[in-house]
Amino acid sequence: MIVANNDARYQINKDRAAAHSREARQPLRWSQAHDRPSNRALQEQFCSKEQKIRWLQYHDRDTGDLCGMLPLATGMQVALTDHLDRSPEKLLLRGRVGAVFSWLWHENDQRPEVVYVKFDGAAWRLPGAPEPGVYPIRLVKRAWFLDGKRPRPVLKITRTQLPLTPAYAMTAHASQGQTIPAELLDLNVNMRTDVTYGTVAI
Repeated sequence: MIVANNDARYQINKDRAAAHSREARQPLRWSQAHDRPSNRALQEQFCSKEQKIRWLQYHDRDTGDLCGMLPLATGMQVALTDHLDRSPEKLLLRGRVGAVFSWLWHENDQRPEVVYVKFDGAAWRLPGAPEPGVYPIRLVKRAWFLDGKRPRPVLKITRTQLPLTPAYAMTAHASQGQTIPAELLDLNVNMRTDVTYGTVAI
């Protein structure tokens, strides 16, 4: 589905991930990000437990392209939020879509240690991988800012999470240049949406 803004994209992706879990009869698990405030953020903001829970609800475009709560289920479609391997044979670049193959998730951990994603049509096979196109996605750390809309943000938060997002919805901006066999386009938008939105998506 192509939508006008990231709030809608984030919600649709979570809803569709839950629907996949039900339809495929696969358990849905949630990888919870870990946010560590900088000293400056701790001095100027009240970084309470309630505040940190709120941060987990922000969409990933506001938090360094890392989801606060990332839903995961076997077979679920996911997209890379970062370039992982630029080599010509793999081309695992931001936006590349694959499916969750398996994971290494220790009991009581809030995040998996690694998620294995299968990319269809891949000719390459990593040593020890059970099938061609299976690639390990590991936790990364990325900075985002509580005052990110300021010209010079200073209230830094370091987030640890997997560089993945469910791949059931995207914004019109992100869809540019892609070839998509079929799509749903949300044209129920408000007056603040750029008038070229529908044309770009189509």
